Amino acid sequence: MKRLIKIIPLALVVIAVIFCFTTPIFGAPGDWNLDGNWVIDFTKVPGGDTYSHDMVVSGATATGGWEAGSGPIYTNYWGATVSVIGNQVDIVAPYLSTSAVFPYLLTFTGEIAPGGTMSGTWFDSKGNSGTWISTSGAATLIEDTPPTKAENLMKSGVPGKGLADAPGLQKPFNPKSQAGEKAGKK
Repeated sequence: MKRLIKIIPLALVVIAVIFCFTTPIFGAPGDWNLDGNWVIDFTKVPGGDTYSHDMVVSGATATGGWEAGSGPIYTNYWGATVSVIGNQVDIVAPYLSTSAVFPYLLTFTGEIAPGGTMSGTWFDSKGNSGTWISTSGAATLIEDTPPTKAENLMKSGVPGKGLADAPGLQKPFNPKSQAGEKAGKK
């Protein structure tokens, strides 16, 4: 019993670490693609100070910088990990060692609205927090597209060199029929 009591907390820690370092595969239907250029406005609560951060997203990573009010613009100040599951987005941005604020970590979580804009809450490694909203950029919804007739036939094991190129097989079956499910079966 004592051994079990020692193993359970260790197992929970291992599971938590695995989930912390797991990034979903982008491209699943119902997920959003954030690739592109963004401007995010962060508002500090309390206080109301607003800071603009730019970021360029490519897959599960982003790079960015920030604009110091009406002062200089700092580019390539941080690298980030981007995670999207459904309409939820998490971005963890450690600032690079070449930045003036290193070591510094900015974490923001939020939601993607139907139009592709984002908003949520943020916190940093210095104890600050607040809200954020995208003021430039738009996510695109990854649609669920049905397989083509050729893909259905190949998946069911129908042999043939010309399936992938046959013009009549490059469209999906009628979604109201069961032809896609029965394709290639006797």
